[in-house]
Amino acid sequence: MKFYEQDNFLLELSEKNNRLNIFNKICNECRLIAQRYQDIGLKYIELPLNITKYKLQLKIPNLYLSIKNRNNNLLTWFLAAQHNEYNGTFGILDFFLSSENEVRQELKDYLNITNGALLFTIIGNPVGFLFPSKENKYGYFAQIHSQVNMNRYWDKILLPSKLKRNQKFISKINLTIGSFLNSLIKFNNQSNSTIIAIDFHETSLIVKDLQEIKNNFSQKLILDDWVKKFIIFALLKEFKLEYNEIKLFDNEINIPEKNKSDILPNIDLNKPIKMMEIVPKNLYNYEDMKKYLNKFYKSICQEGYYFFCYGNKIGLDLSHYLSKRLKEDYFPSELFKDQNTFFLPYKKIGHLSRTSYYNPNLHAIEIEMSKIFYNLEEIYMKLKRNINYKMKLNSIFKRNYNITKDSIRYSLNFCSEKLNTE
Repeated sequence: MKFYEQDNFLLELSEKNNRLNIFNKICNECRLIAQRYQDIGLKYIELPLNITKYKLQLKIPNLYLSIKNRNNNLLTWFLAAQHNEYNGTFGILDFFLSSENEVRQELKDYLNITNGALLFTIIGNPVGFLFPSKENKYGYFAQIHSQVNMNRYWDKILLPSKLKRNQKFISKINLTIGSFLNSLIKFNNQSNSTIIAIDFHETSLIVKDLQEIKNNFSQKLILDDWVKKFIIFALLKEFKLEYNEIKLFDNEINIPEKNKSDILPNIDLNKPIKMMEIVPKNLYNYEDMKKYLNKFYKSICQEGYYFFCYGNKIGLDLSHYLSKRLKEDYFPSELFKDQNTFFLPYKKIGHLSRTSYYNPNLHAIEIEMSKIFYNLEEIYMKLKRNINYKMKLNSIFKRNYNITKDSIRYSLNFCSEKLNTE
């Protein structure tokens, strides 16, 4: 049995004192994978941080694969565990540890068809993984969040020219990571090269914000966050399909004059928004909408959800390609409809998806799944005392890393089908 499939693994993972032992197990699995697959190299990014208390030199484990003595036109990069989320880490491991013969063939096809290289970053934030605390949101920040929040610096380190230009303004850690990434990217033609970045995350935003909307829904609904706006937009779209003769909301939305273009249902998700008020037309629609919110909330809590943040055309194409196949595999029931899958154009500063707006060579998506790790102390006690909670969390954890595993497989297929760069 794989160590992360053991019945008490989440209990061990939620105990902070076990993190170093688990980190070493992960690194050991990476070493065994590199030995078993032979053509795969295990490369560590040695971070300029030495935790003397634990006699520990911090490092980021990466698995790398390309055809020897050949420059590449494509790099597909799978990135995991930037925060306190581990669907990507164990999904990558499970990809290599399951169906080995099939994986060998898929890797071979990808390399030969695309002339590409592959990079798997197993734990993008080892500091957060090893030293989770309430202060760093149990693993969110690498060290000092204003300086070393790794996923905010991709737009400054991903290309050699940008790395050189920004080296005075970013930390040694990010310089080290940027130098490592650039050392791998040996393209035939820099201007015609392609980097596809698939970044695995877990998020509580959909459940948390939907719960807040549901609990505070009244005759007037105030949206003060882009995710809430996003949820309502998705709800409207789905609700109109079910009740196409009912007009849910007044056309006019009480928001500042400069944002008058934000009129339902044609919401521009890219526009900044400070506050929006949505007023149901009458009491019947208000009650109907409240029931639908409850149904929607129950649906995503029971079945889970995932959504894609994409940066450009290829990112959107890959998002739809993955969604179609994941939905067939994991969410075939009638209860799971399109409202559990979101596609979001993402421009938040520093994220890979935002970076790809300004870098024609980079095509990035973030795949968000249901979050399972919040307050580690609370989770640890619940896992010890509540068998039903333990079973539920184990189920979500397994589903999440299986979605990651299959996302990798489908992403390789997408590249082979759509991005033949020979």
